[in-house]
Amino acid sequence: MLTILTHFVFLAITPTIWDVGPAWIEFAERMFTGVYTLEALIKVLSRGFCVGHFTYLRDPWNWLDLLLIAWVFISEFVDLPDLSALRMFRVIRALDGPCLKTFRGALVRSVKKLADVMLFVIFILSVFALLYMQWFMGSLRQKCVAWPVNFTEPGVSTLSYDDPQTAIGADYYETYFLPGQIDALLCGNGSDSGRCPEGYQCIKHGRNPNYGYTSYDNFGVAFLSMFQLMTTDFWENLFQLTIRAAGKSWTAVFAVTIVGFFYLVNLILAVVAVSFAAQNQADLAEAREDEEEYQRILTELKRQVKKDSGDGASHQNFTDLENTRGPCRRGWDKFADMFLKWDCCGPCVVFREWLYVVMMDPFMDLFFQICVLVNTVLMAMEHFPMTSHFESVLSTGELVFFSIFAAEVVLKIIAMDPYHYFQVGWNIFDSGTVMLNSFELILDMSFLRIFRLLRIFRLGKTWPAFNMLIRTMRLSVGALAKLSLTLAGTVLTFAVVGMQMFGKSYKLCACMISADCELPRWHMTELFSSFLVVFRVLCGEWIEVMWDMMEVAGIFWSVVFIMSVVVIGNLVLLHVFMGLLFSSFRGDLLALSQEDRYVVNQQIALRRICRGISWVTEFINVRLLGRTPADGEDGGGPKNDNLALEHMDPQKDPKAAPIDSSLTVPIAKAEVDFENLEDESENDAIKKKEGEKSSHCSQTDPKPVEVTITTEKEGPQDCFSEGCIRCFPCLKTDITQGRGKMWWNLRRTCFAIVKHHCFRHFITVVILLSCVPLAMEDIYMGQREVLQIILAYAELVFVCVFFIEMVLKWMAYGFKTYFTNAWCWLEFLIINVSVLYLTATAVGVSGVGLLRLLRALRLPSLFAGTRLLLSTLFGAIPTLFSVLLACMTFWLIFSIMGVNLFAGKFFYCFNATSESLFLPYDVNNHTECRELMLFDSAVWWKNLKVHFDDVSSGFLALLQVGTRKGWMDIMYAASDARYVEMQPEYEANRSSYLFFVFFIIGSVFTFTLFLGGFLDNYLQRKAKIRGKDLYMTEGQRRCWRYELMCKQQKPIPRPQNRVQGLVFDLVTKPLFEFLVMALLCVYMVLLMTESDDQTLTMDKIQYWGNFVYILILVIECALKIFALRKYYFTQGWNIFDFVVVIISLVGMFLSDLVEKYFVAPTLFRFLRAARIVCVLRLLKRAKGINELLTALMMSVPAIFNFVLLLLVIMFIYSVIGMSIFPFLEHKAGVTDMMNFETFGNSMMCMFQITTLAGWDGLLFAILNNEDCGPILEHPGVFPKAGCVDPSSGIIFFCSYIVICIFFGINMYIAIILENFTVATEESADPLCEDDFEMFYETWEKFDPDATQYVAYSQLSDFCDTLKDPLRIPKPNTVKLITMNLPMAPGDKIHRRDILTALTAEVRGVSEETDSLMASMEEKFLAKNPSESAYEPVTTTLRRKQEEVAAGVIQRAYRKRLPKTDQPGEVKEPAEGERVAAKPPAPSLDGSPAGEEAPETQPLMEAQDSRPATDPNDHVMTKVILHSAPQPTANNSADSVA
Repeated sequence: MLTILTHFVFLAITPTIWDVGPAWIEFAERMFTGVYTLEALIKVLSRGFCVGHFTYLRDPWNWLDLLLIAWVFISEFVDLPDLSALRMFRVIRALDGPCLKTFRGALVRSVKKLADVMLFVIFILSVFALLYMQWFMGSLRQKCVAWPVNFTEPGVSTLSYDDPQTAIGADYYETYFLPGQIDALLCGNGSDSGRCPEGYQCIKHGRNPNYGYTSYDNFGVAFLSMFQLMTTDFWENLFQLTIRAAGKSWTAVFAVTIVGFFYLVNLILAVVAVSFAAQNQADLAEAREDEEEYQRILTELKRQVKKDSGDGASHQNFTDLENTRGPCRRGWDKFADMFLKWDCCGPCVVFREWLYVVMMDPFMDLFFQICVLVNTVLMAMEHFPMTSHFESVLSTGELVFFSIFAAEVVLKIIAMDPYHYFQVGWNIFDSGTVMLNSFELILDMSFLRIFRLLRIFRLGKTWPAFNMLIRTMRLSVGALAKLSLTLAGTVLTFAVVGMQMFGKSYKLCACMISADCELPRWHMTELFSSFLVVFRVLCGEWIEVMWDMMEVAGIFWSVVFIMSVVVIGNLVLLHVFMGLLFSSFRGDLLALSQEDRYVVNQQIALRRICRGISWVTEFINVRLLGRTPADGEDGGGPKNDNLALEHMDPQKDPKAAPIDSSLTVPIAKAEVDFENLEDESENDAIKKKEGEKSSHCSQTDPKPVEVTITTEKEGPQDCFSEGCIRCFPCLKTDITQGRGKMWWNLRRTCFAIVKHHCFRHFITVVILLSCVPLAMEDIYMGQREVLQIILAYAELVFVCVFFIEMVLKWMAYGFKTYFTNAWCWLEFLIINVSVLYLTATAVGVSGVGLLRLLRALRLPSLFAGTRLLLSTLFGAIPTLFSVLLACMTFWLIFSIMGVNLFAGKFFYCFNATSESLFLPYDVNNHTECRELMLFDSAVWWKNLKVHFDDVSSGFLALLQVGTRKGWMDIMYAASDARYVEMQPEYEANRSSYLFFVFFIIGSVFTFTLFLGGFLDNYLQRKAKIRGKDLYMTEGQRRCWRYELMCKQQKPIPRPQNRVQGLVFDLVTKPLFEFLVMALLCVYMVLLMTESDDQTLTMDKIQYWGNFVYILILVIECALKIFALRKYYFTQGWNIFDFVVVIISLVGMFLSDLVEKYFVAPTLFRFLRAARIVCVLRLLKRAKGINELLTALMMSVPAIFNFVLLLLVIMFIYSVIGMSIFPFLEHKAGVTDMMNFETFGNSMMCMFQITTLAGWDGLLFAILNNEDCGPILEHPGVFPKAGCVDPSSGIIFFCSYIVICIFFGINMYIAIILENFTVATEESADPLCEDDFEMFYETWEKFDPDATQYVAYSQLSDFCDTLKDPLRIPKPNTVKLITMNLPMAPGDKIHRRDILTALTAEVRGVSEETDSLMASMEEKFLAKNPSESAYEPVTTTLRRKQEEVAAGVIQRAYRKRLPKTDQPGEVKEPAEGERVAAKPPAPSLDGSPAGEEAPETQPLMEAQDSRPATDPNDHVMTKVILHSAPQPTANNSADSVA
């Protein structure tokens, strides 16, 4: 191990000592290789090579050593890269221990599932790569070329002037480049693709973008592009290039791809999370067993000590054993008693007791918490630039709070004495913080100022969610320390390997990736830079690093290295780390201990404050003003105080809103349905059941309470509330006669209209149509006068329709019901806003157009799935708000730290003429730059738009770093920063990278905390509604159950026709399916060989290969239809095959027709891709992948609801973006296709931002708006549309990002995790409801008269007829006998006994199985009500024992017969030797038990069909004779017999 560490250090410092000489380095490498070779030889000689359990190759670590040694020796003769740094992985072996037990166990559990997931991911990536090849092959080479070509240029005189396509192969072109871009502008020939500027034409020419590596021209680069899409690394670049070349209509294809790929990535997290959950359960069970074993040993020792009480040695051993679990040793106890426990004199003890009471008073805890909050606010108020007065105020405040906290520490030490003070973890933390702050003040060390931020962690004392975050991070340092070291070791190992493999290439080929031939920021020439590169890859940004690496070091090894880091580090180890954190957070987050002393003290202090306020109020009212308390009021008595402090929930307080937290937003069948609130009597009943116990600050209810929601009665409800009727008695009318009856009939008519489905559909259509004008008001609306008039009249019509709808609902439901529904309140608000808009438009007031956007908020109410998800989100907000606040507090710490480190350091002096920064030796600081500005207007002193000059700006910067979008510019500015208002210098402060590294690691904790809280909240709410899925509607749930039932396919009967029978035997053989799958694999390989620049010969091979395979598909389909008849279309995969055949035929015969005559590129590309669909048939034979497909199918309804809600949110934000940012300048992320000028472009921008991609570029265009455009008129927008307030852009993008991160992504991951968990449990469960249905269907065939019994002789056939997993195939005689089934008179067996025995055989005995059997039993008895008396008299095992015993007796009797008897003679036995007159009952094989010749074995001649001389007969007999169980209640007749 020491040699390995020495070698690793040597490899790390090799670049710095390269000048010493390559020969010395080579000698050192040979020396290390010799040591490793000697180690391997010694191990082989001592342990053996491969035969045996303890041999050399039995250890996986030795495989790594042997591989590296062989690699070194081979590299002596072949040019191979240096991989000796991989030996660093052996250091991880030293970390192996109990702490990694859970890690190892979870990995072992998840290996198979992870292998299935990886195989599934590779297959799906391959399929999409083939599809994208067919759609976009060669499209990324279409560039804007100047046309006509300048003929005066040399080498182009032979070009054709008229036809640009004839010049495709020319060497010279003048292509169009956007400013600052290294690749030419792409274009397309479609109607919605990118256009070229005037004077340029779109021609296919040159290489692909990004050094030629971004394309779909062959399978390799297409697969790499799909992997880039799956990891969403810089995928916005690929998306924008593709839609520019192919057209905007392909955005839908990218949307489907992104949703599917995001599911694949999170499947890995789901597998790891499920595996860790199972491993944690196993570890808990093992720990419980160990504790029980320890207690048993301890009890035994105590008993032994008592027995041998005279033995002093035994007593001393027992005492030592108990002391090993104590906190201190005897010597430490003496030292503590003497110096750390201050109870020497009486007055001192009295003073300390009084001081203890004061310091531990709840008011003191509340006071110190308030001081922490105020101190945090003061630290957050620091900014740049600050006035001297404001800075002095902050310094004074800091000294005051330091004095308060220091006094707290000193007084608590005096009150508690040092021994007891330092027993509390928070006290140690407080004292350490005060000590660091004192060092800062005494030594005047400015860098120690960041330790002031440690005070914020004191909020965790009384804040459970923040305490959970701190505790988990602290425990992870211990429990996950070795796993964290494993991750760190992996990163360092990859860094050293990359440095050894590519360091020289970066130095030698820097000109290929840098214009000035200088090393770029991201390189691998030394260890720290290489570490940053690997860390960047682990963060998910790998594609740009790989492009540079492939340019300088070649394609093969670059791809191998980067893919290894991404797969091993990012997709596996990072997800494993997140899985461990997730398992740590889950279960503990919402079960936080509320009995902590600090939490209780805070509640007591707040209760005292409330009591004091109540007393003061009562004193003023009663004593001073002379008022008396109202009836029923106690004027601040204890009862009111207690009620005021109780946790307000429907089960505790009848005055609180009685709706369950999971149903905060009323949801019904349609928008106009309502949910009645539960009355106070129900709440009182629940309160009595729950008791008077209060949970003061609990996050959730202590017990899941099943909430029953009462539905409204048919007919109108009361129009007004009781309070309104008491105030206005005239509102109470008699509805049985006169005008009251007419009023009631009118309301009933309105109720019938509102409840009619046609009315609902009409309102749905009107709502959708009312949103269309919002999407049509783009920058071109001013040019469409007729359309403006039409939309104005349509607006009036919509407002009238919505007003009539509101009036009808008032009449139908009444004001009381209408104004207690959230959706109706929203409707009421929208109608008022619409009327206000019409009024303002008529008067001529502008700027109110944004108010109409509220109309889009009604869209979620149109769909049941979106209403369900909104209910889930709003129900989770109260619980997750504290978690979100804890995460934001963690970010606040880093924001304040960033202000202390980088405030005022991101300024720079910019030369607008050369568009570059001045060098530090030309302009050193702000003063010199201002001097230049006096003489040159092109010189600017600028600041980075995203900086750390204040806390709010720091939050924006951290958001960009946390989302890994735009973070490079921030990191570059931080690494170049020197001092305040100093000109930056290239990488002058490289250590600042570590700040961002630590923040990114911390953001993983916060994200996992929020995800764990979200999923825990989901599970608790799911338990409240009896396990129903919160993300699927009832209709979707029924459809899913129906799909599960359809998966249980019944066997297809063999046809009677001889020819059909032969074909049936052919197509149902596994060999036939295997051959088809083999041909499919060959065809898939053939598709992978296609490329953009392939020869005509390859084109012909592709064409005829496609033709032959389609012909094979047609033949297979025809044979199966002929053999299976109508049953062919009862199986899902057969239907899929039939559709594939039809699509393939259409694509083959119509593609040429479409290309020649219709000229529809999109349709043609889809027809070309039709042949790729057939490769999905490979999933049919993969069992593990089928389970993943089951989880996917389970997630489809919930994902559909999620996507629908996301589309609604995207629509709302797109319309808002069109209204606020229609005239942004085309720069940074804003282009001619990605902007907010039209609805389509706006939706593409929001789709891109949904994946957290590209939002930094759009925000940059808004923040850098110094050169505002002219004042442009735009309807419904601000008069000055060219200039945008930067704060509006920040709010717009940050709000959408927060919705996407904390709710959208977390909800999507929660859907995947939950459905994968359910699918795993269902696949692991051997029995389900369909298996019991199959049993009863088979039973009806053997018991057509519904007697509930089957004959003993039919039991073997019945069990063989069943399907798996209940089936017991023949030979099953012995198995059925040993199951010991009770038998009724007449040798019959009851149905329930058979089902119970088979179920116990498959699954064992459990409550879930019993409940499932009971429910299925009720259904069966309802269908077959006959039930005869159940009186078992024996069992199958007892019957067989009797048969065997009878055979033994008969053989013994025959042996004692006289030997003179002839075999053919029949001798009449004596009277005493007669056997019973009644013949024995037939055995399981149907033959009489007593008819047994000496040379036959009836036990073995049953349907088992064993030979007569089976050598295991005596063993079988012994098993049957000695396996009789004890009599039970079910076969009580056996005991009587």
